[in-house]
Amino acid sequence: MIYVDTSTIVAALDSQDPRHNRAKELLEETENKIVSEIVLAELAVLSRGDGDL
Repeated sequence: MIYVDTSTIVAALDSQDPRHNRAKELLEETENKIVSEIVLAELAVLSRGDGDL
């Protein structure tokens, strides 16, 4: 089980991020993940941005 932070999710979604491949691998290969309510709130705020993700 791993805790997934906002930066990992953003890196997995952003193909221009230097950590993109590793973040995607980590999310795909790990079965049990924990995402906190604060991470969901941060992602909601980011999703209202200018669409760079």
